[in-house]
Amino acid sequence: MKKKLLPLKQCIKLLSLLFISNSLLTDTVAQTNGDMRNRHNTAAGSIATNSTSWETYNSTTGLWSNAASTSPAALTAGQTFTVREGVNQTANGNNTYAYNTVVGEGNAVAATATVSSGAVTGITITNPGKLVGLITFANPLGITFVSSEATTTAVATISSFSVSDYEITNPGSGYTSAPTVTIGTVWAASAAVSVGNQRANGGNIYTCTTAGTTAASGGPTGTGTGITDGSAVWSYAGVQATATATVGTVTLGATTYTDGIVSLTITNAGSGYNSYPGITLSGGGFTVAATVRAKLGALAATITNSGAGYTTAPKLIIGSTLLIGAAGSLRTATYTGTLEFKAGANLINPTSTNQNIILSNDLTIANDIYTFTPRISTQTNITTITCNKTSGTVNINGVGKLLATTFTITSASSTTVNISAGVQVIVASGSTANLNGNALVVKSDATSFGAF
Repeated sequence: MKKKLLPLKQCIKLLSLLFISNSLLTDTVAQTNGDMRNRHNTAAGSIATNSTSWETYNSTTGLWSNAASTSPAALTAGQTFTVREGVNQTANGNNTYAYNTVVGEGNAVAATATVSSGAVTGITITNPGKLVGLITFANPLGITFVSSEATTTAVATISSFSVSDYEITNPGSGYTSAPTVTIGTVWAASAAVSVGNQRANGGNIYTCTTAGTTAASGGPTGTGTGITDGSAVWSYAGVQATATATVGTVTLGATTYTDGIVSLTITNAGSGYNSYPGITLSGGGFTVAATVRAKLGALAATITNSGAGYTTAPKLIIGSTLLIGAAGSLRTATYTGTLEFKAGANLINPTSTNQNIILSNDLTIANDIYTFTPRISTQTNITTITCNKTSGTVNINGVGKLLATTFTITSASSTTVNISAGVQVIVASGSTANLNGNALVVKSDATSFGAF
């Protein structure tokens, strides 16, 4: 007996449901009511500071909304705070984090550096990533160079972006047809523009280099520099990103959105963006308007200081980082909830001041984690990792090297440390104990970490 096949329309709808579940819900790990994450395109600041820098998850609507004047400090055990891709989040204080902390979303920028005669001469983007952190013309995404060999640290920023992905922040409802998708601000006649502003015209993107008022008609054209448009002057930046929308019905949390925006298909990722382009949906006969936001992929990096003293190419950290402490401050961050680093994410000590991390629960890493962040040969900062769980086990799971200056166990009688086979703990000093068959690798000093 033959199985009856579903009609094409139902098949498309089922595929749409699967797609929106992925695009709306899995861009971050947190899915418990009240979980928090960094707000899109916002500087996050300190985890413990009350501000408008956060979003909160609602399990009824299945959506994230802006959190007003609160912070992840309000979270309790079992809840999750996610550091979004491209955000440098600070744990600046002697605080205990009872909730689960997830750094990154697994879509960070990956890049490699080229070194010649002791200087960084080039940066190659190997994975553009899907960034949602603060990126503006005045504050481009920075790159952290990890190498204890350098006598002067190189400095570089990501200077050009594409639209690598998107997130639907509200699918809306009542669409009778697919709306038109416009990415970025379109050029308008007789409008004031400032230096750094970008406008799309004729399928291209232009960056304002001289502030002024646009012409009464036409707009910038061509692919050169010094393009006059009224009293404004522009330079060609790249190609405008384009996309199409798909309409369908989906259930998020406990709410069903009928004939909302199920997905976007990015037909051209574009190039040359210096900040987040807005995504506008027009038409479609909606009842409730949908909202969609862009995620950016890195295309190119600009080196502003080549550094000196490099004998090997430094590691590059681009994307989500968890910063412990601030300049001149000794801080202790205690994690009684779990701590996880997604692919491309890292933990760094931004200063030469000693810092402390206490693990009272499990740690999971998806790549090498540099707790000390050596940048120059004279930097001597020490980050101590202490495993401290009363009558319990601290599991260190995942794949990669955990590179710490000091690794200790508070009390061998009360704390057991299990290190998975995929993790290698490398220390400059401290414990040399064999932990369940996994011996620590001890280096003579932090400088020898440069080879990693």
